[in-house]
Amino acid sequence: MNGLIPFGKFGKTHGTQGEVRFWPYNAETEALKKGLVLVLDEIPRDPKGEPLLAQELKVESVRGSDRHFILRLKYVASREDAALLTNLTCSISREVLPKTDPDEWYQSDLIGLPVFTDEAHGREEIGRVAGFIDTPGPFEVMAVEGPRLNGRVLVLWRDEIVKDVNLQTGIVLAEFASWAPEGEELK
Repeated sequence: MNGLIPFGKFGKTHGTQGEVRFWPYNAETEALKKGLVLVLDEIPRDPKGEPLLAQELKVESVRGSDRHFILRLKYVASREDAALLTNLTCSISREVLPKTDPDEWYQSDLIGLPVFTDEAHGREEIGRVAGFIDTPGPFEVMAVEGPRLNGRVLVLWRDEIVKDVNLQTGIVLAEFASWAPEGEELK
């Protein structure tokens, strides 16, 4: 758990004054507001390797639309500057987020944790949390990757499937056959 949390992705420019479209990974976030510092995960550079924008960009204004937010950022003064952000991702300092209770966590805390199935004959590690996928449905989707799986398996985050989460020991899922895609087997 480092000090940065993946936060969102920039889209195309908006207008001619340097504003940019932005999709936070959590559409209901309360952290996206004036004064928030966004840390670019990759800095755009010119052909000589010189940075074209600062890595840390402070939100000067934010307004919502039906599908995304429109941001004005410090140091992004033109449409050309804003275009450099297209498709880049950013993170924020963990310190700006509310502290979690002992039985709570952020999704980013789970990435890389081992995932086990609660098989009748004992727990078997099947992989590690690779990430989460935002869906329009009521349930989160966790991506699990590992050598015992055929690539990546997507797991609905439901109480009957996710049996236990422990930041020290990992995540325990229900018996594999009860939730895995039809025909999917562990190697």
